[in-house]
Amino acid sequence: MNKTAHYRLRKACVLKNGKTAGYLLANKRRFVFIYDSDYLATGGSSIATGFPKAQRIFSSRYLFPFFSGLLPEGENLAYICRSLKLNPKDKFGLLLELAQNETIGAITVRGIE
Repeated sequence: MNKTAHYRLRKACVLKNGKTAGYLLANKRRFVFIYDSDYLATGGSSIATGFPKAQRIFSSRYLFPFFSGLLPEGENLAYICRSLKLNPKDKFGLLLELAQNETIGAITVRGIE
């Protein structure tokens, strides 16, 4: 038996003002953000100060605070999770469900199959 655990890779497209800016990837161990090469070639700004516009891999063991900040908190989050039957611990899943059409800022996040 293979001792290496198989972790499903989850993918999302990160859009800024409706244009693809980059990709957010996640498995059970790590979150990764990378800019789209076409977006890097444009004069557009970075998606956030924590993600300077550069051809590099941003990696974290936890969902980046910038993306967590797009999610509701406290009682609002609890109510939404109960209403939509979402797991409040699945931050990536919440982001895909709740940030795909409208957020407080210019960033939206859409799942990629």
